[in-house]
Order: sequence, then structure tokens, then C-alpha cells
Amino acid sequence: MSAVALDAPEAKMPNLLSCCWKKLWDASPVGYAVFDPEIRFLYINPALALMNDAPVERHIGNKLSDILEPKTVEVLEPIIRSVFETGNPVERVDLVGQAVQD
Repeated sequence: MSAVALDAPEAKMPNLLSCCWKKLWDASPVGYAVFDPEIRFLYINPALALMNDAPVERHIGNKLSDILEPKTVEVLEPIIRSVFETGNPVERVDLVGQAVQD
């Protein structure tokens, strides 16, 4: 999974992902997500949505904890927060978890 952290309030998804980037991320077999400072999904590509066992639409605007099991959130949330705090990317995070079941 790759994640992008956006701290600027003016950063809106249509401006963030140009047509080309969105097409690239949407077609990728690698999972990509973009979060706001509250760790809510602003964007998720179909590959990661499938890995999370929930449609893209269910992710948008929701927090990690609304989608993923607590153990997975405990691992991912500090990593994403560190990106907001430091501005440094975190790469190659591999984990196994389960989606929250309704």
C-alpha cells in the first residue's frame, strides 16, 4: 500500500490527482490511498479497495477505523501520522489484516 498525506486544506482531489495520475493509480495492481490529517480517505484506488474488501465509495470520507480491523489500524495510523508530521514518505509497508465486517 502507498499512502499520501495531505495537510493543505486547499488540496482537493480533482487538483491533487491529474487525469493522468488518477488513470495510472486506478489501473495499478498496487494499492494507493490519499488521506487527510484526520486519517480519512480522500482517494483510494480499486486495488486497495479490493484488498480492504469494501467498495471505493465506502472508503471516501471514512477513517481507517471505519474500514479496517483495530489491529491493522494500530499499525497503519501512526505511520500515516508520521508522514503528516515529518513530511517524509514511508515505503514498503506490508501487513496482513482483515476488513471490518458490517
